[in-house]
Amino acid sequence: MGFDCRVPICEQGYYEKDQPQFVKGANDNLELDVFQKFLTKNTSYRLDPRAGGYSNPTYYAPIEKFINRTHMMRSIQQRGGESYLRNDGSIQGGYECSIRAVTEWENYRSGNMFEHPNFYSRYMDSKIETDGLAYTHWTEMGWDPMYEKSSPLEMYETSLNVTNDNARVFIYTDEGFRRKGEWSRTLSNWTKGRCIMEFQRVCDNGIAPTDVLTQIVNESMSITMSLVQDTDLVRFHANLAQC
Repeated sequence: MGFDCRVPICEQGYYEKDQPQFVKGANDNLELDVFQKFLTKNTSYRLDPRAGGYSNPTYYAPIEKFINRTHMMRSIQQRGGESYLRNDGSIQGGYECSIRAVTEWENYRSGNMFEHPNFYSRYMDSKIETDGLAYTHWTEMGWDPMYEKSSPLEMYETSLNVTNDNARVFIYTDEGFRRKGEWSRTLSNWTKGRCIMEFQRVCDNGIAPTDVLTQIVNESMSITMSLVQDTDLVRFHANLAQC
């Protein structure tokens, strides 16, 4: 799939056959701010994923058209933003970026989410649990906590007379250690969260057209060249000639 059909489709990856964009993330207001410090420092242009994604983005181009021999009409037209199509006219689909993995314990495709008193997902935005501790370090990733922990499950001596209405007694259990509290599922669903990918174009001979990574993927060369500085544009042309 892709602009020139060079990108393989991996069944174990985040390929979504009905996705209109070739590459996308959460495309929300925080995505670029959260990932800014991790992105390449020397890039001359940063695409904002809020405008429907950073693959095949919408842009505006000045258009000149002669309506007769003496008059020309100028206009600004919106271009881009179209899905890559298959030979039969259907969309190719695309990849949705995510940092978290699909595992046998957390599989959003099958809907299987493991539940156990001692299990919780490591991909949740950090929050203080009822026992006063935080168990993940992520912030602003768009991962609503799928699991929550209870307060410690106190056991009063060997008696079953519990004086605290919120306490639960577990003396014998075959489901793991619960004394420090137990984990349970929340109403939140599994989400891919915020994520931005960077790519570097590489020609068949191994030469990269530019020295910087780009967020735009498999676009026409004219769009890519318009996004780099003049010095980079000269280097782009030189490397492109070698390709």
